[in-house]
Amino acid sequence: MEKNSMFLGIGLFVVLSIIIIYFNLKNKNLRKKEVSRFLALGKQKGLTFTEYEIWRNRSIGMDTDQKALLFQRKNEQEQVVELIDLKEVLKCDSSTRYNEVGTQKVIQRLELKLVFKTKDRPDILLNFFDDQLGYQIGDELQLLSQWKTKIGKLI
Repeated sequence: MEKNSMFLGIGLFVVLSIIIIYFNLKNKNLRKKEVSRFLALGKQKGLTFTEYEIWRNRSIGMDTDQKALLFQRKNEQEQVVELIDLKEVLKCDSSTRYNEVGTQKVIQRLELKLVFKTKDRPDILLNFFDDQLGYQIGDELQLLSQWKTKIGKLI
């Protein structure tokens, strides 16, 4: 009886290990495809990214030589692509919108706000997080802070 339990345990361990390895490889391949697509989009726009980041359904990349920023947000219905000439940007700020839940503040949206030198051009808000999309906040606060600093140094 103990041998049967041992073989059953080993068998379950092997099956679970194979499943975990399969999903890890699948996620790695999806990530590689997403990186390739974003780099190709940058190349199509004439950019060579010196820095880029891809998370959830968003991508951001910066070409420091051309002082350009490319931001992409996509979902099942649409794809939003913003190409920004950072030479035209006056300042970069972060914007956080909160929602009151009882006595606590809960982050509703995180955005990177780009203010242009010319007053006739409206500010651009690059959405890093939106609770309406059903996600829980992850690394977005840290990413927002990092990109605010990176862009601030370039402008």
